[in-house]
Amino acid sequence: MEVDEAGIHWFCSGCDVLKLVNNLKESNAKLHSKVNDMEERLINIENMKSEKFKEKNRNIREELYEAKDREGRECNLVIKGIDEIGNVESDNDPLGIGQMQSDEQVVDH
Repeated sequence: MEVDEAGIHWFCSGCDVLKLVNNLKESNAKLHSKVNDMEERLINIENMKSEKFKEKNRNIREELYEAKDREGRECNLVIKGIDEIGNVESDNDPLGIGQMQSDEQVVDH
């Protein structure tokens, strides 16, 4: 019997069994790829449980907390400064828009 380079008999080239085998090979390759992906995810999850990851996560959270706290203090200083200055009518604001307390007052003006 004649066999080609792929090891297939000449009469099997259109065979349904051969098509099924090829489909199974493709499915197996996809499944193998998914298994590898799941293994990588599992490794990532295991790394998250490690003390090193927990420590890094804790440090990042502390930095975020400090940044938010610092930003809040700076914002409070700006608000306090605006409150201390007050809404005084100036030459730069001849319409008195700076003295208005709400958007409705500005629109009504």
